[in-house]
Amino acid sequence: MRLPQGLGTIGSQAFAQSGLEEIVNPDSVHMLQEGAFAKCEQLARVTSIISQLGTGAFQGCTNLRWFNFLPYPYQAIQLRAIGDGCFEECHALGQITLPDSVMNIGDACFNFCHGLHTVHLGAQLASIGRHAFASCAIRTIHIPSRVLHLGPFCFAHCNDLRPVTFDDAIGLPVIEEGACLGCGMLRQFSIPYTVTRIPAHMFSACSQLERVIFAHGPNGEPPQCTTIEDNAFHMCEALAELELPVSMSTVSLVGFPDPYMLTFAGGRDTDDITWEHPTPLATPD
Repeated sequence: MRLPQGLGTIGSQAFAQSGLEEIVNPDSVHMLQEGAFAKCEQLARVTSIISQLGTGAFQGCTNLRWFNFLPYPYQAIQLRAIGDGCFEECHALGQITLPDSVMNIGDACFNFCHGLHTVHLGAQLASIGRHAFASCAIRTIHIPSRVLHLGPFCFAHCNDLRPVTFDDAIGLPVIEEGACLGCGMLRQFSIPYTVTRIPAHMFSACSQLERVIFAHGPNGEPPQCTTIEDNAFHMCEALAELELPVSMSTVSLVGFPDPYMLTFAGGRDTDDITWEHPTPLATPD
């Protein structure tokens, strides 16, 4: 369906559960409201010039294979955010390239997109929401420099995810709970130097995880991480050693495969660490 020129807004649930197979939006359309095309199970292709994508706009479009974001003709009203659940359960969607203008990816935006294997994030992105890419088939992901927040469980159960890389200039201070929970093929992870804590369940059930590095900054800045929370490394059977940075002050041993796997940069004395579990960290008999 080719929508008429002059149309500005497509309202809530306007075409939900319809039999549409293809949509071409004219450049006059600037807003898709909540659930505008939700559960259009025959919809396969969308070409869209858009500045606002509402909650669940394409949720449950299980046959959607191709979505092309075209730049809006006016710089002042570029697409800045993608609403919560916008593409949730779009099982056939294989790849997506987000415009550089997008600053926020909403909660569960691509949740349960089981076929989504390739994602290119835009340069202006600042926040990735809760469960944003959970249970996808993503193989690799690069986090741009302006990202300041990775929401809870944002990449949880991405079973094909291997490399997660961060831009050298990233200033990311916060990674939320369970960000990589259940990523069964993840083998290595380099934590940006600006991250201040490893949250609960960060790597839980990452059974192939072999190496975690607390990275230095691009100019040699030391890691700033101070805290490891409960179950951050629960069920990480392949992780044999973890070197903690000098900045570390509080460690929960809950869920560690083996508390004796911990070593300390610069030969730091373990008496300086607050251990939040009664297991003693002493040389085993």
